Amino acid sequence: MRLSVVLVSLGLASNVLVEADLNGAVMEGYDVVAYQSLSLGSSGVLGSTDYVYNLTSTDQGVDIGPYEFRFATADNLATFAADPWTYAPKFGGF
Repeated sequence: MRLSVVLVSLGLASNVLVEADLNGAVMEGYDVVAYQSLSLGSSGVLGSTDYVYNLTSTDQGVDIGPYEFRFATADNLATFAADPWTYAPKFGGF
């Protein structure tokens, strides 16, 4: 079962739609950074619980999350951590 939540970060002016399963993994645990390098028609890359980033947003002073993003490699985790709002799903775009 999936849970969809809309996060609004006023400081970053970002509306983010995050899909998380009941275990807390966004996009069912697939690596959102790896999606950027996939060829057309390729399958997604499942992330690992060894490489996790917990993202929290703030809406009107209230923390929302954390939402767990999983990554296949330490490099993908570091890339996401450097700029999470570049890779976090936006506006239901997945």
